[in-house]
Amino acid sequence: MKQSFTPGPWRMLGKIKGNELNAWIFGKDPSDGIERELQVISLQDSHPIKEHLERRLADMKLIASAPSLLEALKECEEYFDKRADVDYADEYIANSEMQLLSMIRETIKNAEK
Repeated sequence: MKQSFTPGPWRMLGKIKGNELNAWIFGKDPSDGIERELQVISLQDSHPIKEHLERRLADMKLIASAPSLLEALKECEEYFDKRADVDYADEYIANSEMQLLSMIRETIKNAEK
């Protein structure tokens, strides 16, 4: 499957100043290898609580880690694929590795839609 998003790693720069949040996510364009802005958030928030902006900044950090998380999930998929099994008594019962493998594959599928 052809990857439709910018490959990682991505990096995030962000700052909160007063009631303003500025954050950027950068990644290398696969066509020329030049680092470019992938996402920019600049907002002034009337929300009086600084934790609100800190949460938005934490969200940007999580988004920036998405390519690394996806790669780790793919490695977990390979690992669990070798260990997943199903027992049968009166019904099929997946072992914990099979249950994790199912979750991992569903998450990868959703990320690559």
